[in-house]
Amino acid sequence: MGIGKAMKVAVVIMLAVVLAAGCTSIILTDDRIRANTAGIIGVGPDELSIENRRTEMDNIYYTAKTKSGDEYECFISGGNIMTMGDKPPSCTLKPPAKAAQVILPPEPAQPPSPPPPPPQEAVKEIQTIATPPPVPEPKAEPVTPIQPVATYLVTRKGANIRAEASTKSKIIATLKKGEKVEKRGKSGNWFNIKLSSGETGWIFKDLVKEAE
Repeated sequence: MGIGKAMKVAVVIMLAVVLAAGCTSIILTDDRIRANTAGIIGVGPDELSIENRRTEMDNIYYTAKTKSGDEYECFISGGNIMTMGDKPPSCTLKPPAKAAQVILPPEPAQPPSPPPPPPQEAVKEIQTIATPPPVPEPKAEPVTPIQPVATYLVTRKGANIRAEASTKSKIIATLKKGEKVEKRGKSGNWFNIKLSSGETGWIFKDLVKEAE
């Protein structure tokens, strides 16, 4: 192969790489990455922001931040034009920064306590018969009405169920899109649900909708 022909082949390969990288940035928009990452972390897309995005070879790296202050280091392996960015992201929670330790000066030594006063003469104790207090009648406890159980459907695949209503809590189950759960209660933006297996846990409210 001549030198001129080799240079033409190299130029064609470079153009293909540039086009592939350009298509990747178009296909994998921040909104699409935010939606996929929200399902993995267990929060709504509006609770998440994507920062420090970069592409190395066929991998995409970025930082996902929640409104509650949690940060996740994420990457999408093989997110190029061939895979169309369908592979789910992998995310790791960053540990919180350690607070600076404040060293306080030692407290000054306390002066010795004064000696106890001399004992007084014994006082004759007067015994009295105490009248027992009346026993109150027990009050009837109010009856709390039983709330009807609402059925909800999971709207995203890979929705995480957590032990507590927090993204820092342990993941106890992962549900598929379309699975049914029973809503038992609510805390802020989280629903307490009962799974078909009988277990209970917490799911972010944007990951489910009420069944019709």
